[in-house]
Amino acid sequence: MEGNFPTITLPDKPDLEDAKQAATVLLEPFSEFPFVDLRQDQSCVLAYMFTLALRAQLSTAPLTCVSATTPGSGKGLLIEACNRAMRGRNAATMPPVQGSAGEDETRKRITALLLRGIPSINMDNWTKPIGGESMNTLLTTTEWTDRQLGASRPVSVPANITLAATGNNLSVRGDMTRRAILIQLDPGMERPGALAFAVPDLLGHIKQHRGEMLTAVFTILKAFRLAGSPGSDKHLLGRFEEWSAAVCAPYDGWVFRTPSCRRKNCAKQDPEAEKLRCC
Repeated sequence: MEGNFPTITLPDKPDLEDAKQAATVLLEPFSEFPFVDLRQDQSCVLAYMFTLALRAQLSTAPLTCVSATTPGSGKGLLIEACNRAMRGRNAATMPPVQGSAGEDETRKRITALLLRGIPSINMDNWTKPIGGESMNTLLTTTEWTDRQLGASRPVSVPANITLAATGNNLSVRGDMTRRAILIQLDPGMERPGALAFAVPDLLGHIKQHRGEMLTAVFTILKAFRLAGSPGSDKHLLGRFEEWSAAVCAPYDGWVFRTPSCRRKNCAKQDPEAEKLRCC
């Protein structure tokens, strides 16, 4: 590490074995998180990190949901760890929208954040079902158009933002069920915050090893490209085909032989509860 810029040195001709080792490096800091389905949840963690690294090149990207059964399970820490590794800083926080004018307030917040050029947002600790026209549009458009606050003229800005959401028993509604992927945490205890981890300062650990993690991401991408991008046209997530091919395919079905991240999207379990489940 030189100053604030990590050193990235890629092998000349990385292959599948190099990519597998790189995936191990990327997942090592997350080994103690209480994932419900280890391989699928790990795949979604990789998808989120790859999205953060490649978002400027992608037209659209889905919402990454982190749902926990109990407060203190590490959902916010997971989002921050991924952002620290890929971007060197945490995501901007978007608190839950309150009151009856939720849709209008959501639209205003989105416009304000995009005008500031915020590249990564975490909708932290949301308790109400996530959805609505503004959120759905944000995830599937390349250009966001709205009236600027305090002015009558419209403004258009690129919508290349990486969006995440965290919550206990997080839920989504409507079309958002087809625009999100899911990471589930379940520590199996009432007070998981009291647990001691082998790496007590995870964010400090990631800061120290950020260069290695970025090297691992681009090693996987380079190896995949040199291998001819196998399977990049398969198991594409609807409305996010480009994202599926660029973000998921390099490890989801190649490094990991069974595609899992793109299957673990959000769907309604029943019309009233609107809980997240694995498809």
